[in-house]
Amino acid sequence: MDCPECRVHHPSVCGQKCFVEAKCSICLTHQSPFVLMPCGHGLCMNDFQMIGGTLKPNAGDPGRTSVEDAEHVEYVDTDGDAIAFRLNASGRLDYYVNGRQKVHDLTRLTADGRRLHIDGSSSGPWQSRRATTVPQGQETAIARVMSLFSNRSSGAVPTSTVRTLAVPSSIVEYVDTDGDAIAFRLNASGHVDYYVNDQQKVHDLTKLIADGRRLHLDGTSSGSWGSSRATTVPVRGGKAVVASIIALFNQRAA
Repeated sequence: MDCPECRVHHPSVCGQKCFVEAKCSICLTHQSPFVLMPCGHGLCMNDFQMIGGTLKPNAGDPGRTSVEDAEHVEYVDTDGDAIAFRLNASGRLDYYVNGRQKVHDLTRLTADGRRLHIDGSSSGPWQSRRATTVPQGQETAIARVMSLFSNRSSGAVPTSTVRTLAVPSSIVEYVDTDGDAIAFRLNASGHVDYYVNDQQKVHDLTKLIADGRRLHLDGTSSGSWGSSRATTVPVRGGKAVVASIIALFNQRAA
């Protein structure tokens, strides 16, 4: 099965359902739920099925491929190191390089294009702050890592309730095409807030629409300005950033 936009070939079982409204590459209408493909492009459910696509089994489905798929993400970074993000026995996220644990119980994960910045508790005499760059063409690994981080246990409550709790360090940041520093962050209520140049503009987002690299959002205004906003993600690494924001929004508390 080929993506109708970039023509990248994918296996037929590759779709990830996202409960956001976005523009379909085939029918050009805004649909929700939306199906995201590994290349970062997406389609409405009808058109995805029309070209022969099938959704990937979810972690809670009996037909999912394995428990391991839902609990770790692995890739070889641009330095040639084997990187792994794995949920540990406490439901928290650990970071491995070439099979060796470097940081455990991650508390911070941010995406800057294809580069991931992390922090947590060091597993040795080295610093806990680390960075890794995902190779071009594997940007969907970023969305999977962000999703894994969002679903980790805070350690204060059972893992089954994490989805509705705060993950204050869950954040996606980038500099948009206007030169503004943009951040999407989960707040103390488990909802997503929107910041421009470190100033909160909209909190508790209720709407997020992706039209290519342009994101349209709405929620509750944090000041005297309107709540309806738009931001354009840069071309470089843009698909991965958009996918990460969609994943973050999809993980927010209901």
